[in-house]
Amino acid sequence: MRSNIVISILKIVVTIYTAITLPFYFICQKPWKKVQASTSFQVEQTKDKYGRIIYSRKQKKQPDSHLFNYRTYSEALKNLSRDLIKVGRRDIVNEELQYDENGKPIMFNGRMLSKITLTDYQWVTRGKILDRADSIARGLQQLGVQQNEKVMIYAETSLEWFLVALALHRLSSITTTLFSTLSDSGIVHGLNQSESYYLVIDESLLTKIDKLQDEIKFIKQIIYISNHPASYKSRDTEVQRAKNQLANKYAVSSLNEVEKIGDLIEHYEFPVANPNDVMMIMYTSGTTGDPKGVIITHENFYTSVLNLWGRDLEQPISLSRSDLPVFLPMAHIFGYSTILTFFLSDGRMGFSSPFTLLNSSPSHVTGQVGDINLIKPDLFPAVPLVLEKLVSEIYRKLNARSPLAVEIFDYLMDYKIQWRSKGFDTPIINRLICQKINQEFGGRLQALLVTGAAFSERTHALTTVALNLVCIYNSNY
Repeated sequence: MRSNIVISILKIVVTIYTAITLPFYFICQKPWKKVQASTSFQVEQTKDKYGRIIYSRKQKKQPDSHLFNYRTYSEALKNLSRDLIKVGRRDIVNEELQYDENGKPIMFNGRMLSKITLTDYQWVTRGKILDRADSIARGLQQLGVQQNEKVMIYAETSLEWFLVALALHRLSSITTTLFSTLSDSGIVHGLNQSESYYLVIDESLLTKIDKLQDEIKFIKQIIYISNHPASYKSRDTEVQRAKNQLANKYAVSSLNEVEKIGDLIEHYEFPVANPNDVMMIMYTSGTTGDPKGVIITHENFYTSVLNLWGRDLEQPISLSRSDLPVFLPMAHIFGYSTILTFFLSDGRMGFSSPFTLLNSSPSHVTGQVGDINLIKPDLFPAVPLVLEKLVSEIYRKLNARSPLAVEIFDYLMDYKIQWRSKGFDTPIINRLICQKINQEFGGRLQALLVTGAAFSERTHALTTVALNLVCIYNSNY
């Protein structure tokens, strides 16, 4: 009863305020311009000879960028400015497993939970990243990796994963990927079907390969990404045992060793990629059976990169100058494409993890700031599931205050959605509510880049207004 009275009073106050201030907002905000801009995309719908619907629209103007002069990502890498501060990550000071009262590791989302003490972000130039990638490329070539040779990457997203991806582009080799969460049968299927001779792997995952080595047919060289010395993982005796066992059958090296080999080799020109050659075989997550290998050519991939940059002049924010966090799985085409595309941009990329991304993320020690509050991104890549969790988290916090807070929030968000659709902004709601939510994402967030599946119109609208975003880009690869 009390909540109904409060909501009724709020609605009366808001209605009176709206009636009084509407002429002022109409003159100052010029809502008709926003409505006109939102309907000016002129999307054309056609059908191909198979009856499939194709949506397209003409690009009004091509950005003035040298990137449009190339046909492959490998070619673009050779022509980038080097002095731009580009890539950052936080170093690990200490990482320890967390145990329950029975002495068993605490599980969180299917993984053992650890607490990680981190430094602030350390940023390096694009030139430094390219130099490291070139050293890895020369080291890999010394091990026998050649143009159009398949190299499997089986690891979690990290700076090292990214460096190997760049190195394989420099060599014009074929990047082949497996999700780190695949079942044993999925791992064996991907390795054997791809006929990859070279495997780049997280050191902690060596135990899986050791267990499966009798079923693996083609691998002859293993390059592992070393566990951080300040992490509990570096003390895992099972990993060391697996490494020793694998060394009896395969040539085993660390990625650090490969990079050092490349450092000692005199610089030389890398092979030029043929646009029609295979650039990547990306294996799916295997949710409906064995993972499927999807083949992507150099021209396929770089065309998708240019499609994104080709819209940059039409967007309400500049994608090419946006900062963003890197935490999506690079074994997925969305994560891979986003990270490699934005490496060509003028914005910064900060490597992160779902376990340390937000202030409330589970792996932080007490008082430690989330990655996103240090990166302060303009753009946030996400999948629909992340948006659903975001909305659920907002309502969880509101319910923790009181049920009345939920009702007030719903009414004000619906009010903002209604007036925003007419081209108006709501500065008071923004200041009292939306800016506080945006602050959880660093305080500068303007847009989300979302793909992977469909999501509801309500989630789209509520996320946009609650975070006070300019827009949500929905892109499908």
